[in-house]
Amino acid sequence: MKAVIIGAGHMGRYHADKLAACEGVELAGVVDADPARAAELATKHGCPVFSSYKQIPEKVDAAVIAVPTDRHHEVGMACLERGMHVLVEKPIATTAEQADELIAIAERRRVVLQVGHVERYSKAFAALAARMDRPVFVEAERLSGFK
Repeated sequence: MKAVIIGAGHMGRYHADKLAACEGVELAGVVDADPARAAELATKHGCPVFSSYKQIPEKVDAAVIAVPTDRHHEVGMACLERGMHVLVEKPIATTAEQADELIAIAERRRVVLQVGHVERYSKAFAALAARMDRPVFVEAERLSGFK
């Protein structure tokens, strides 16, 4: 499977490393508005750089969208319409209507659309879940950054 990373910030780098470790996955490119940041990630993984998602080659199977939230809908629509499977960072879009449109395109094109809810795999959340024997209401604030 050939996959591209769209957005070379923290989450894009995270997903690039995970994809590079997957057998049978070729990182086919990195897209970012910042050429230096895109080049750094692409060099690390030995793949090409694209300055726009519109330059992604036709023979790409999947895209990870890790751009600012206000671009999820635009970029997601373009990738899904091309028949790419898409992992989009949360939130899926800025409005419910935009989210519904992405879902409809994925269903019509018969491709996977997945939202990156990675916190559910956090060690802290797993430890909390293991200690709970019945549902409770928990209000929490995150006190750390992405790193």
